Amino acid sequence: MKLLFGGINQEGNKECLRNNKEMNYQTIFIHCSISKGLIIEKEVGIYNYVIFLIKGACRLEEKLKEKHIIYLESFFSLSHDQTATIEIEEDCNFIFLKYESLNNSFDTAFLESLEPLKEKIKYSFTTLPIRNPLNSFLNLVITTAGMGLDSLEYQRCAKGLFFIYLRQLYTKEEILQTFYSTVCAKMDFKKFVLENYMKVKTIEQLASMMHIAKSTFYKRFNKEFGLSAQQWIINKKKECILLNSTQSNMTVKSLMYKSGFDTASNFTRFCKSNFGCTPTELLENKKITNDIPPRKKIYKVIII
Repeated sequence: MKLLFGGINQEGNKECLRNNKEMNYQTIFIHCSISKGLIIEKEVGIYNYVIFLIKGACRLEEKLKEKHIIYLESFFSLSHDQTATIEIEEDCNFIFLKYESLNNSFDTAFLESLEPLKEKIKYSFTTLPIRNPLNSFLNLVITTAGMGLDSLEYQRCAKGLFFIYLRQLYTKEEILQTFYSTVCAKMDFKKFVLENYMKVKTIEQLASMMHIAKSTFYKRFNKEFGLSAQQWIINKKKECILLNSTQSNMTVKSLMYKSGFDTASNFTRFCKSNFGCTPTELLENKKITNDIPPRKKIYKVIII
């Protein structure tokens, strides 16, 4: 995940998250403060998110669904294929936990075990209170990040610890309502894709590694990820470009090669199609493409 500023944040406030070190693919826990009146947009993408509201109040609206008021000391989950808009009602202090897959087979098996219960409940967006000792754990995450001790190894352990607290402090029904869109019958398929997609150049090669027919792979992929394999790969490329584009002294040529493109024409075509601007404009943060009226201040979190 990369939190972008500059042109995307129309009203400035660039220092809103600059107290954190540079964020990249490996960042799992992100602690930040966001000012009243700003907006966060969650787009369809790669990562699942658990969002902890430590302080303040916000209003969340899922696409084509009702709005929900969220108050301090609570948390909620958004799956990779969910879209939502979060309007900041009061100055907020957040912790974002992002993940593609779970740490171990036990966590995976636990969420898989909830899938049969989905037929027995009526889903409604749910937040859960931050119960002890989860609040102490989150304070430790904040303190550790502030001291610069939050290595990737630490963050992975912390992610696993959160899921232990989740199983111990909340009922299966509470967990299922909150993680409803994340729970599926066979999470090992997702895990395989997430662990191996960087090792291949095409989706067809990934299907071959699993020793299943391409048509079967595509159907399974669409079912498990909620979007086509082709769109998923596009989202991955977009994420890579956005992350690389915010690096200091990045040039268009370097951005093109780092993002896996061989020719300038293909790279420019991709940027225009997916970002509405040229690579040069993307680097300069001069081109903004969003659907929110310009009268509102926007703090846009690109989650893809």
